[in-house]
Amino acid sequence: MDQILNYMFLDQTVPMKGTEQAFDSQRIIRIARETPIGQTFVTGPETAIVARVRVFLAPTDDWQPGEAAELTIWDSPEKKTRLGSSIIPYENRRLGFPQADWYLSADVAPNTSYYFEITYAGDGDGKQGLIGVMFKNDAYKPGQGYLAGQKADFDLCFQVHSRGEPDRIGNLKRMFSRLDLGRRGLGDVKKAVAQEDFETAIAESVAYFEGRKGKYAIIRAADVPKPQRSDWASKADALMDADWRHVDMEDFGAKKIFCHAYLDTGDEKYAKKINELMIEWLMSSPPPSESHIGGHIFDNMWSLLHNVVSRAVAA
Repeated sequence: MDQILNYMFLDQTVPMKGTEQAFDSQRIIRIARETPIGQTFVTGPETAIVARVRVFLAPTDDWQPGEAAELTIWDSPEKKTRLGSSIIPYENRRLGFPQADWYLSADVAPNTSYYFEITYAGDGDGKQGLIGVMFKNDAYKPGQGYLAGQKADFDLCFQVHSRGEPDRIGNLKRMFSRLDLGRRGLGDVKKAVAQEDFETAIAESVAYFEGRKGKYAIIRAADVPKPQRSDWASKADALMDADWRHVDMEDFGAKKIFCHAYLDTGDEKYAKKINELMIEWLMSSPPPSESHIGGHIFDNMWSLLHNVVSRAVAA
């Protein structure tokens, strides 16, 4: 929970376009073994960790199994100190919407210039996708794009998503401040929060939700595992080694499969797996209102909320 509540936030970005907030690519450059593509950027005043770098990346047909795109953060274009790296393999490329996310945990200082570079990795033909760049009016004024180690006439279409210094108590205070603790049944939670006894507040919150009955019950009496032969279990078994980026976390994809598998068999491995997937997903999908990341229908968290709202309006 501490890591989930230490939300990623939008640190650095080039201008985005339209109501869907998509990258405004004005030119594309192929990722190739001999031509790494890079960008300098300056961290914000609250930044302690670079958690993710998002770039316009459109996979092409020549991106084949065994090939990957690697992003490395360095102290500068001179690359004296490596701060972290991440690889997107062929299996994790995103088709359709041209957007790639490299997940990192790079310790950095606020208000400081750094450099990230995207390179080809693998044993294929040495090329694999298209990077979008912008060159109109110096799109990202604090930084500079690079091509093959030299300053270029563009900035990459990119965003840097960061985290601040861990602040467990501050994050818990903010979380509970967004809840209506005046509701009936939450008196013990409200009292514990006022005393900053957050372990009790968390335990009482869980007890409240698990104890709700009737129309809005979280746990229904009918939802008791009934061990039986299950086609859902076979589907779930095929996903047991996958991370959240390999499965459909929107709508009722992975959630539906693992929940049905658990209810059919009573095997807690399915419940544990969907919990793990949801935790990973939540850490990677901070609420747009808090993080200022996304808020458009192409983001997985926002897409889920969009679908829920659409159904409610239709009903």
